[in-house]
Amino acid sequence: MRKKITTFLCAVTAMTCLCGTSCSKDQGNGVIKDGKTVNVKVTSAGYGTSFVTALAEKFNDIYKDSTGYKINVLPAQTNLGNTNLLQDIYSDSGVDVYWSSVSISLALEGQYGRCLYDLTDSVYSKPAIKFDGTEESETISEKVSNISYDISNMDTVVYNGKNTNESGKFYGVPTTVGSAGFAVNLRVLKEYGLEVPKTTKEMWHCVDVMMEKAATTRVFPFAYSISGNGYTGQPLQYWFAQYEGVNEWKKFWSMQDENGNNLAQPYEVFAADGVEEILKDYYRMYDENIGSDGSKMQDFTSAQAQIMMGDAAFMATGSWMYNEEHLRYSEYTKDVSFIKIPVISAFGVKLFGDKYDEDKCDAILSAICDGVDAGKDVETIKSETETALNVSLDLEDVAKAVEARGIVIDRSGSAWYISEKSDDEIKEIATLFLRMCASEDGAKLMGEHTNETQFFALGMFAESDEPWFKGTSAMLFNKHVKACVAEARGYRAELGVGEAMFPYMTRYPVNHVMAQGLTVYDSRTLKKTGDISIFNAAAKECATQIYDHAKKQVEDGIWKS
Repeated sequence: MRKKITTFLCAVTAMTCLCGTSCSKDQGNGVIKDGKTVNVKVTSAGYGTSFVTALAEKFNDIYKDSTGYKINVLPAQTNLGNTNLLQDIYSDSGVDVYWSSVSISLALEGQYGRCLYDLTDSVYSKPAIKFDGTEESETISEKVSNISYDISNMDTVVYNGKNTNESGKFYGVPTTVGSAGFAVNLRVLKEYGLEVPKTTKEMWHCVDVMMEKAATTRVFPFAYSISGNGYTGQPLQYWFAQYEGVNEWKKFWSMQDENGNNLAQPYEVFAADGVEEILKDYYRMYDENIGSDGSKMQDFTSAQAQIMMGDAAFMATGSWMYNEEHLRYSEYTKDVSFIKIPVISAFGVKLFGDKYDEDKCDAILSAICDGVDAGKDVETIKSETETALNVSLDLEDVAKAVEARGIVIDRSGSAWYISEKSDDEIKEIATLFLRMCASEDGAKLMGEHTNETQFFALGMFAESDEPWFKGTSAMLFNKHVKACVAEARGYRAELGVGEAMFPYMTRYPVNHVMAQGLTVYDSRTLKKTGDISIFNAAAKECATQIYDHAKKQVEDGIWKS
């Protein structure tokens, strides 16, 4: 049954009519104050601003003539995250709605006081609004609970801070669902007779095959840039979460136990076995001679171009890369897809190594990954893997491997927010806009403009002809998906440890690794002249230094609340 939103509109109209003729437009910054206009500002990021203009037009089509409500889209701001956004609210800029990312705890507990409006009752307890003005059948809260993607991990949306009376409340409406992963050139793999790797052992097989001809083809396994970007650190994040599990991941980034208590010795998180294991593969991945030409000097857009053109097979990047490159390399888009960073093979040995050798462990891990990607349940995955490989597995171990394959490292965090300092009647109108943004209509419109998967329409690109969208949808629209956010929180944030995964290696660990110049290939001939023992030794030493550094920071009082 179509349900028009009439009673609420009449009530809000009565309030806004009190404004009368005294309201005016501030000609200085474009903000309109007439009691009926919602002023919206967005961060331009890599998505452009056409999507918010399109959403505003849909809103205005419904409300402008009947109620006078309208959306006024202000010029975008290139840097509108955390401090800048909160300063904008605190300075009485007049902006009512923002699209950006911000730490909820900073917006509620930080130096600027309460800056965001609580959306728990005003938005989440109500249905989304379609483009025809009717309501969807479910409340937004119900929609969220039916989506496999774990919104509780989104610190840009849900407040889980100190005030337990407010814990679990919603202050933002999520939009883009972005993931870190690998861009992969499918044409390159096909030319070498290779399959998309699901484990790091399979990935190293791809590397070995490609490097046999790299001296003549100048086509390399990896494209990357080490000049100041976070893409190169994403394999470390994936592999740690896979090897140690989601609960340990949360402990690592919060330095708190499962009950939210601060760890007595927070540096102990760096003593995890996974630290050394993931560094072994990380050192090997950034062997300077398996990177494409110019990797030490180029920026990440040049590296992405090498993937699009087929000068390399893999690159650690984000699901948003398509949005950045599809116009420049439209003739190559069907060659390139997006995949999860392969599961670290050491985890397979950790799970199954008491019964089987390394090759068998990896075959088991790979088969489990196939089942996860196909959306099968854990019991079915266990049964089919046992039959196919003639092995006997514990259900608990299979479940751990399933969790590892389901992990995605979320790097998006973009959401709609309403300023706490906005006028009460405008807040109520703004909630209508956010409810429209949370509809499937709104999500699809935004996705069409940004080429990015949207939270309330995760499967919208599943049937696309573009391999990139097929890959992205397979990652995010999957029953086993587990979202992990690489962001300092809890005690780690209080201590000021920061966003660097391993502060000893700085924010860009690739620079620490490549400065050591380790390689198993001759720099001129690109023939293999060494073995991975040099990477393993370096990983062991680095893991020790990471731990010693962390312990010293605590003992010297540098990391203290």
